[in-house]
Amino acid sequence: MDDAVRDVAGDVRNEPTTAVAVALSWLGSGAVNWPLRVAAKALLAWRRHWLRLAAFAPAVLTSELLIEPVKPAYGRARPAA
Repeated sequence: MDDAVRDVAGDVRNEPTTAVAVALSWLGSGAVNWPLRVAAKALLAWRRHWLRLAAFAPAVLTSELLIEPVKPAYGRARPAA
């Protein structure tokens, strides 16, 4: 299904859809993601939600440690620019 969606998205390339795709890509980027993670950790600590912080921090660390090795192992090509 992912391949079919990617093919349709490539066929429907135009200014508005490209702008939406670029905006969504930016929202998922480290420039947005990392500050939100830091803010979430700070808020949890400030509110003394230690158990939630103790769950959130290792979840972030684990995901970061696993994302990069798994991407090449999966072997999916990046979409054309």
